[in-house]
Amino acid sequence: MNAESAISVETHTNCDHERVENITRAGRHMAFRNIDGLPIPAEVALPTCTACGTWFLNRESALTLEAAMTPVYVRELAGKAKTALAELAEQDIKQRDIEPLLGLSAGYLSKVRNDRTEPSGLLTAALMLLAVHPQMRTGELKGLWPAGAQSSLRDDRLKAIGKTLQIRNAVASTQGVRLPAELFIPEAQTAKNDSSANPSVPTHASPKQERVA
Repeated sequence: MNAESAISVETHTNCDHERVENITRAGRHMAFRNIDGLPIPAEVALPTCTACGTWFLNRESALTLEAAMTPVYVRELAGKAKTALAELAEQDIKQRDIEPLLGLSAGYLSKVRNDRTEPSGLLTAALMLLAVHPQMRTGELKGLWPAGAQSSLRDDRLKAIGKTLQIRNAVASTQGVRLPAELFIPEAQTAKNDSSANPSVPTHASPKQERVA
């Protein structure tokens, strides 16, 4: 053990010794939030009985431990989430099919898988549950969320994106700025989403066309 300066002397019932010191060492583990057995960084000093190893955390040491364990917890969550996503992929469950079922934006799980965002404990737990019986549990989720609600949410997102790009296109045109072509929405598509956006593009077949069809 690497014992630093003693911070207090306390009597406890675990053993006959009374010496409590700040101890730093490897090999310690603890339950943190909803994950058990997380490793405590070796450099973290904890008030510890030198005989029986009991910790005596005060407010300061508890805050220090919280700050040290948070990144350990976040890394563990990310690892569990990525493992679950890999197991779902092996069962041919696509991320784009899971995202609307979990209320996530398109591409969010890709960010999780590529370490561009940190998954929450709730999301990680949901992914782990889905990975246990992928086909059955994704089917259960689809049954809980009506298909109409899923498609409506997706359509609302697409319309919001389309409106934003239309505004950007208009501003860029007035300022003489040339935006990349991929940012412009085809006129036929905007007319389909909103018939008032471009009246010159027909959105319904004419009576003559309907008779021919």
